[in-house]
Amino acid sequence: MKVSVLGLGTVGRAVAERLLNRGHAVTVWNRTPGREGDLAGHGARVAVSIADAVTDAEAVLTLLTADNAVREVCLGDGGVRESLAPEAALVDMSSVHPRTSRELAAAVGEDRFADAPILAGPATITSDVRPTLWPRRFAPARCRSPTCSTPARSGSSPGEVPPRGSKARRDSSATPVPGRHESPNVACCGFEEQ
Repeated sequence: MKVSVLGLGTVGRAVAERLLNRGHAVTVWNRTPGREGDLAGHGARVAVSIADAVTDAEAVLTLLTADNAVREVCLGDGGVRESLAPEAALVDMSSVHPRTSRELAAAVGEDRFADAPILAGPATITSDVRPTLWPRRFAPARCRSPTCSTPARSGSSPGEVPPRGSKARRDSSATPVPGRHESPNVACCGFEEQ
């Protein structure tokens, strides 16, 4: 898969490294040039602009520092929105306000956007087990964790995402499982082994 990683702080570099190690074609870009470190030596293509990074990508991952940086990179002049291929997905892995995520979804289309903030540091990202919060519409049918045996929300089978349009999916009053994620957008415990 052709993946572009925009934002090469500590976590962005770790994500790019993980993708390269898994055999993906990775393009990297950072607002401050020179942050790519040894990623180019490991096979990453270093883009000179956002458009250069995004044009041929199947998935664009943003790992940026704050809401204003995400808006600038994604929605600003020369930003992701202008160059994102019609079939490509934008995955914002930055920790931003929900309002910013809604703006991104509206700008590129909800069916092409995923809000997937990183919940771990670089060591966890590059290991074989890491926490992931899956938005319901992109979640696997079943959680891959051997320890996840309780439903994420009432009305669903263990680790299973309720079908689109179902009462369990629409019902904002569905009771979250104690000790599990309480967001209605989280599908399972979130641990994925690869």
